[in-house]
Amino acid sequence: MNINLSTKLSVGFFVAPEILLLVISFYSIVSFSRMNQQVVTLYDDRIVPLKELKLVSDAYAVLVVDAVNKADQEIISMNAALESIDEAQQKIKLHWQSYRQTNLTSEEQEIVREVESLFVPVNLRITQLKQALETDEISQLDAYNGQLYTVIDPLTEKIQQLINLQLDVAAQERTKAQSVYSKTLLLFGLITLGSLVVASPIGYSFSQSITKTLKKTLQVVSESSIDIAIAAEQQERTASQQAVAINEITTTMNELSSSSKSTAEQAEFSVSDAKQALNLTENGSQAVEKNQE
Repeated sequence: MNINLSTKLSVGFFVAPEILLLVISFYSIVSFSRMNQQVVTLYDDRIVPLKELKLVSDAYAVLVVDAVNKADQEIISMNAALESIDEAQQKIKLHWQSYRQTNLTSEEQEIVREVESLFVPVNLRITQLKQALETDEISQLDAYNGQLYTVIDPLTEKIQQLINLQLDVAAQERTKAQSVYSKTLLLFGLITLGSLVVASPIGYSFSQSITKTLKKTLQVVSESSIDIAIAAEQQERTASQQAVAINEITTTMNELSSSSKSTAEQAEFSVSDAKQALNLTENGSQAVEKNQE
């Protein structure tokens, strides 16, 4: 296949590197997109839910149980304990709804249903606790101090299962991200090595092809130069011959001019002699005429 020099240069120095660069760029974009997706999944679907669950669990442990214990020991007032429990219920509702809006696996959904079934006895017990606190009689807390654990502990244990599940899935997502990174790093290494292995013969082939084309071009230019030199020499020889011929013609013309001039002078002499002879003849005729008279 005969390819001109311009096409070879374009393919060797522009097209081939651009194709390789496009392949590398495309794979880079895909790989980084996958890693970004793993990071997004790790944060949005695991870290955020983990935070929400931790806040729900803390609300039960600190704002409810701890408030009842402190009120029973008269560390805080019963009204302060009631406010702490109201705050806990608001936080539990808010953070649980935030958790429910995240992307839940089938295993999570199963545990969520169990947790929500446990909310019923816990909320009932808390409602009774609030009624006791509203009486402002500390003796009413004897029925709740310590006994709240019996209904809250199963709930917090289930929430802890969800927290552990978040940690497990987060570890899996991290492993996936690490796998994508390792595969990307390996492929980049292979691409680099392949580029060196493939590009060298291709580059050598193109260089040899370009060199061969350049040699042919130089040979054609050299042959054309020789032909031009020969033609110029022939033209110079022809010009010299024409100059010699012109000189010979000029010499001949000069000789002809000289001959013509001599002939003209001789003709003038002849005319002069003829005139003299005619005059002598006329004078002789006149003398004869006079003698005859």
